[in-house]
Amino acid sequence: MLSKDCDNTWHNVIANQNRNFPPLDKICKGDTLHIVGRLRNNKFVGQDGQDRYSNDVVALTLEKEAESATIQF
Repeated sequence: MLSKDCDNTWHNVIANQNRNFPPLDKICKGDTLHIVGRLRNNKFVGQDGQDRYSNDVVALTLEKEAESATIQF
């Protein structure tokens, strides 16, 4: 279980359908995925005029983990 003082960084995952990925419509919220790819950092200006940043993972491989898999920290 994660502690409440843990900082999280959210990433968007970019998975092009033409790669050999499992069917993307079969992936549900909460599924555990193993993703290998490269990070891409983007800077943009928000509607309020402030600089904003986003982090993307451009997936090279994507596998759905088995239901019994556990995450270790």
